[in-house]
Amino acid sequence: MIDLPRRQLVFSEIIRPSLYAGIEYEGMHARRWYPMGEGRRAVVLDPAVQFGSPIVAHAGIPTDIIHAAYLAEGRDRSAVARIFKIEPRDVDAAVKFESKLAA
Repeated sequence: MIDLPRRQLVFSEIIRPSLYAGIEYEGMHARRWYPMGEGRRAVVLDPAVQFGSPIVAHAGIPTDIIHAAYLAEGRDRSAVARIFKIEPRDVDAAVKFESKLAA
């Protein structure tokens, strides 16, 4: 990308931060990815857990399973939280993540 008024390349200023946002490294290798961004670590993709499918980070439950339960329980986040013994905010994060994937 080029900043036309200054006639300078701005790739690193605009694109690069989003390429690396939420990725956790061990040395030179990416270890896990928090796709909802920094500060939102409820959902993680970690190749060492559930074959890298998106999960609720501290519970290890796939987000698609939580989303399916949420729909089956009539969108009752409290019921889903009780079933999986997680916080309602974790249900919200999983549902938000899966909704973004569907869009």
